[in-house]
Order: sequence, then C-alpha cells, then structure tokens
Amino acid sequence: MGKEYVDTICVGLGYFSNKIGYQSDVYAKNEETIKYLVGDVSGNSQKFIDKYNANAQIVSGRIARIKTFISTLCKVKSKNVELYCSGRMAIYYAVVAKLFRRNLIVILRGQEFSQGKLQLYLIKQVLKLADLVIAKEYNLMEDARKCNLDDKLCFVHNAIPYHNQNLLSYDEKDIDIIFMNSPRKKRHVLFLLEVFKRLLYEMPTLKITLAGFGILNEKKILIEPAYQEEVLEKIRELGLEDKITILGFVPNGEELLRRSKIFVFPAEIVFCNYALLESMSYGCVPVVADGEGADMVVNQNINGMICCRDIELFKESILQCLDRQRWDCLSPKAVETILKRFSIDEWYDKIRKAKSSIL
Repeated sequence: MGKEYVDTICVGLGYFSNKIGYQSDVYAKNEETIKYLVGDVSGNSQKFIDKYNANAQIVSGRIARIKTFISTLCKVKSKNVELYCSGRMAIYYAVVAKLFRRNLIVILRGQEFSQGKLQLYLIKQVLKLADLVIAKEYNLMEDARKCNLDDKLCFVHNAIPYHNQNLLSYDEKDIDIIFMNSPRKKRHVLFLLEVFKRLLYEMPTLKITLAGFGILNEKKILIEPAYQEEVLEKIRELGLEDKITILGFVPNGEELLRRSKIFVFPAEIVFCNYALLESMSYGCVPVVADGEGADMVVNQNINGMICCRDIELFKESILQCLDRQRWDCLSPKAVETILKRFSIDEWYDKIRKAKSSIL
C-alpha cells in the first residue's frame, strides 16, 4: 500500500478552532488536502476538528510534537509545510521541514515581532528558511520587509465563510453589546470598562457580555494573563460584577454574536479581526476605535461607527447605534460588507495564487 498523500502539513497551532476550520473547509472544497498537527490549549480542539471533519491530530508536549512531525513527514507524502510562526518551536519545525525538502510556507498573524530578543532572532531565521511568507496584518508587512524577504512576502487578510443561519431582528437579539476577543493591552479593555460604567449609569438594563478571558477556562489559555487579571480586578473595582456577563474562551461564539446587537472593539489594530468579521456577518453593528485598518472594514455611518478612544465619545457612538432606527439601517450593510469583501473563497484564491507564483 502506498503512502498517504496530502498537499500540505500544517504545524505551529496551539489549538484547532473555527477560524482554522474555515480554512480546512475551503481547502477541501477546492480539492486541496491538508493535515493539521495541533495542540489543545483550549480544550476544545477535538470538538472543532469533528465539526469540520478535518484531517487533524492533537499532539501534546513539545518533544512529542517534533517527534510526530518527523514521523508524519516520513509516513505522509507532501509538497508543503505550513508553519504558524509562534512560539519557540517554530525554528525546529522550519529546520526539519527544509531537511525533508518541503516547501516552507510561514504564516505571520500578529505577535511575531513583539517578542524578546532571542525569540525575535529565531523568528528571523525561520523567515530566511521560508519559501513563502504570508502576513495577515498590514503592520506585519512593515516588520517583515525589514527582513529582506523580497518577492517571497505577500499579504492575505483574514476572511470568513458566509453562514446560512437566519439573521435575528433587533427585538430578537437579547445581548445589547458584546466584546468577544482575548483581552490584551492593545485592545484597551480597561478603557471599555469605563465606557460600560457610563452606559450602565444611563441605561441600567443594558445586557453586556465580555467573552474571551482564557484564564477563566479550566484549561487556561494564557494570553497576557496579567492583563486579564487586571481587567477582572477593574470590573470588581467599578462594581460591574453583577451588571455585565464575563465569559472565558467560548466554543459557542457564533451563537453569542448572532444574539448581539453591537460589537465593540477599541483596539489599536482593527483590520480583519476574526470576531469583528464574524459579528458583522450575523448583523452586529460594529463600534470600533480608529485603529489600524478600521476604515478598511467599517464605513462610518454606513455599516458601523469608528471613534477615537475617548470615553464619552465612544459611549455616544454606542448609544447612537443602539437606536432602533439607526441600527436597522446599519445592520444590513454590515452583513453586505462581509459578503462582498471578506469571503473565504476570495481568501483561497489569493493563497492559491501566492503559492503558484513562488513555489
């Protein structure tokens, strides 16, 4: 019996999630095969693997991951290794991939150039070994260009599939405001709490949900844990514990977004945040800060609102969008934006062209 064949082996992911499932689906739709070797820091990887019927294997422990990667390269024929370049394992994956003469595709998605000196040095070595580097945020392109990557660097932003679920009306949505992202300093969740305090003073019956606190999960997802603790302490300090709903990493994020009217995101980098795109596809009206790329997703007063990080102005922007008549105008345009400009099929075409032009 011949060896199993896949086009690509994907490594470097801490867990399998919806956004990876989106990609798995579109690869399968286009008859491109991919095998994922993933961790399970979320505790929900198997659920999403099953949901998307993905060819994926959960591997725990650093040494086990490298052993499994080498074993897979020996047992499975493949053209490419797709490496999510996060963590200290990246350099090992990259070296092994090149030793096995695979095309190395490196994915940059956010935090790679904000590491310590040693980690930054190792990331630059990984990029030198790469045959293709795909950056998912514009700010990453600027940093990556400094590594002299020339024509092997390209930009492909996030995208999502459009779902077939019926959209809920304003009255059917029972969550007024939602923040659904891992809390990080550059996402200014402490600022958002001050906004919520003023909103609740004026409208005490508002239903507000904050989801994404990985430190609350039984299997903790430690992304800026000190900042998450600071946010939770601030919630207690402001007396908001019983006034807003606080959730950890949630496996039912789509349902929460479907039930929400307003999606808030006061981050420094706004462009193509997955939860932002997903929320708009469910008819949430986005209220975002004037961070990087905000105006490339949100069209002011057309499909949402862009506002500077001023507590009073941000509060007023949310109140304007909560107005029933205004919301009814903005919500359909938010959905339309995703359908026309951020489809997963367009994402796949860009990935395919990038691979074919360089590999």
